[in-house]
Amino acid sequence: MDVIKRNTSVYCSRSGLSSVPRGTPKTTRFLHLSRNNFQTIGPHTFPPLPVLEYLDLSWNNLYSIQNHTFYNINHLKILYLNNTLLQTIQNGAFADLQNLEVLGLAGTRVSDLSNPDFLTANLKNLRSLSFANSSIKGDEFTGLGNLKTLNMSGNELPTIVNGSFSTLGGQSYQCYKIHGINSFPKDYFKGLVNLKKLDLQHNNLRMMLYSEETSNPFENLTSLKTLNLRHNEFHNMSPAPFKNLSHLESLDLSQNRLSVIPIAVYKQWRNLRKLFLQLNLLQMVTEKGLGSLKNLQDLNLEYNTLNCACNLEWLIKWVSENQTQVVFHNLANYFCAYPRSDRRITILNYDLEAEKCHSQLRYYAAILSSVFILVYMMAIFVMYRNRYYIEYGWYLLRSKAKGRPKAPLGKRKIYHAFISYNGRDSKWVTRRLVPKLEQEEPRLKLCIHERDFT
Repeated sequence: MDVIKRNTSVYCSRSGLSSVPRGTPKTTRFLHLSRNNFQTIGPHTFPPLPVLEYLDLSWNNLYSIQNHTFYNINHLKILYLNNTLLQTIQNGAFADLQNLEVLGLAGTRVSDLSNPDFLTANLKNLRSLSFANSSIKGDEFTGLGNLKTLNMSGNELPTIVNGSFSTLGGQSYQCYKIHGINSFPKDYFKGLVNLKKLDLQHNNLRMMLYSEETSNPFENLTSLKTLNLRHNEFHNMSPAPFKNLSHLESLDLSQNRLSVIPIAVYKQWRNLRKLFLQLNLLQMVTEKGLGSLKNLQDLNLEYNTLNCACNLEWLIKWVSENQTQVVFHNLANYFCAYPRSDRRITILNYDLEAEKCHSQLRYYAAILSSVFILVYMMAIFVMYRNRYYIEYGWYLLRSKAKGRPKAPLGKRKIYHAFISYNGRDSKWVTRRLVPKLEQEEPRLKLCIHERDFT
């Protein structure tokens, strides 16, 4: 048996032990018993170790933990039981660990968490809990009100129970990892309003975008700052999942199959500081999209299928000008995928002059200017040719707006108007026009040569 003692730490790993070594100092604070032959532990396994804070029993053939096993070491803060043969744990196994802060049950055979009574309310100080790679089927965490880190990565959870966290009272969870999920019920994360970090990498969440009911599973995570959606088979993206994530600062969408990101999605990312988009199928990014992320400090666009053409000129210029403000991961891997003749050329080495991007811009600018000048000159010509009609129309509009007042007749003015007309129109003038103007308001005094000049 190779026992190594260093101050208050005892190292007994890989020693073939099935019990705690005799003579373990009572002042021991850290006890390493990993990779031994422990199979079952109970109340008499551990001698009184009143200051023990750390115990590692990982990689043992441990299959049973009896009630009150940790009675003599009830000041434990960290307990690792990872990669053991544990399948069921008695309800009172952890009843004496009121000070426990970290519990590792990763890689065990504990599979059913639909009613995990061993996660007793006595674990009131538990901050970190791991069931990684444990084939978990249920997810009920009632009573763990101070839990900050929950790791369930590497599990297969094809169905998710709605409201699994609703009894946790909105405590601050720093990390929640899961694996094998297709979508979440609408209120699955209800109760985690203070969640800061969510890790959902290596799932198949692209299906959640196909239904309005599942498209916004994170609506209750209003305090979320870090979201990892790496390797989820996303082919497209919509604004819905990010609608309520106004505090999101770090987003990982790498290793998906995204070919385009709509501008509406970028608008939901306005506070992002870190964005990871490597290993996608992005052909272009636009100034209205990526350029709108004014707080961006860290960007990874490695190994995308960028289309090196004149519409990529903005990105090339932006990367060149912002290398001191933004961390661009491995710019040597920002390759042109199209056109094929430019493959393996990085965007910073792409020759915009050879593509005549600038000359094309000048060409289009010249055409637009010429069209504008031509339209302007034609408008001036038409207005000049029709200036009298325009002036008449203007006065007509003004008269309609102000009304037609009756002009007062003075001593030297006997008529309001003289009617000049062709003899062929005499009957129409005397029978229709004159009666209408002289007999209807405002009544006008007219001068008619056939009547008033005789």
